Amino acid sequence: MSATPHIELDRILAARERDNMAPTIAALLRLHQEHPEDPRVLYEVGGAYDTAGEEATAAGFYERAMAAGLDGAVRQRGVSEIARRLGALTKQESVGKCTPHRNTGPRIEP
Repeated sequence: MSATPHIELDRILAARERDNMAPTIAALLRLHQEHPEDPRVLYEVGGAYDTAGEEATAAGFYERAMAAGLDGAVRQRGVSEIARRLGALTKQESVGKCTPHRNTGPRIEP
């Protein structure tokens, strides 16, 4: 993949205002429409939503970025963001995420 979307990403991120993320999110979503599977684009859209306080939306983009092959130092930041999001779950949310996997492993008898 060419570096073109990444050059545009860098331009968008350099112009962002953390107190008003709406223009940044709009610009990133336009770039995302052009490059829907680019891992770094997905990650940065997630980061913009995270900065705007929309953690649930951010988490989906972070997870999609990982699945799309995010790598290197950006992948490490993505792992940290997902872990931070999971750490913020309430007990009820955690149980809800774990319950579907509860009976998928081998049963261990005492």
